[in-house]
Amino acid sequence: MKFLWLIAVAALVRGGDCCFASGGTEDSVTTIGHFERAVAFAVDPDGNFFVVDAGNQSLNKLSPSGNLLASTGGYGWGTTSFDQPRDLALANGLDVYIADYGNHRIQRFDHNLNYVSTYDGRSSPAFPMQFGYPRGVAVSRSGILFVVDGENNRIVATNPLQDNSWTFGGNNVEQGKLADPSRIRITSDDRLVVKDRGSLIFYDIYGNFVRAVTDSAITRTAAFALEDSILFILDGCRLITCSDQGFNRQERLISDILGRGEACDAVDLLVRDGMIDILARNTIYRLPLRLLNQ
Repeated sequence: MKFLWLIAVAALVRGGDCCFASGGTEDSVTTIGHFERAVAFAVDPDGNFFVVDAGNQSLNKLSPSGNLLASTGGYGWGTTSFDQPRDLALANGLDVYIADYGNHRIQRFDHNLNYVSTYDGRSSPAFPMQFGYPRGVAVSRSGILFVVDGENNRIVATNPLQDNSWTFGGNNVEQGKLADPSRIRITSDDRLVVKDRGSLIFYDIYGNFVRAVTDSAITRTAAFALEDSILFILDGCRLITCSDQGFNRQERLISDILGRGEACDAVDLLVRDGMIDILARNTIYRLPLRLLNQ
């Protein structure tokens, strides 16, 4: 049963042989990087991490072992600076898109963090329906760019290859209407999931409403991930799992999972390739899932 990993993690971190080191081993919870105030992260097919650090207004690329490979940013409105960056998305592991909240724009960088282009929410031709204060960003496998429009409480989408833009979740709909959207993610089967107050709203890739999952923990959700129909909800201090229909809910304190009493500042997570990566304000924690069945 997939939820048994919570019990297994608890047993793992309470054992005296588990270590927590930046290098780590295959049988340990490891830490990667050090940040001032990280807010979001992603990983490419090679295992490199891309981290948005709002503490110093930067975007950073780290190797799987934690070495800093590239960095760009600083406060400002130039092409390589940010004002309260909130989120990022990787496009096929090649380009990085940053939700530059205070500058009302999405900044695009290549895999080595060289500046490529800007989607200006106030004046970009790619977005005929303008946006402001972008809170989240996602990119589909086919290159469709989705932006959480914090100013108008909706999602703005554009397909650059077809020169086509549209919105959904705004005031002109009844089902799937968004009240306070904050983060958007795309599942492996091309479903869109948007965090909106006490619900996670599911849409198809075109923005048509599918359904909503409601849970008391979602009100405080910092991040979420969906893997093999299992929904992982992170609220800073706890990790909650349930089916993507909202059933079989179980939860565990992050401090218990990581074996660290101060771990109440988790802000993002990734579940992939048998691993759980948890981004805290100051570091990344990695937990290998394969250990949980031993």
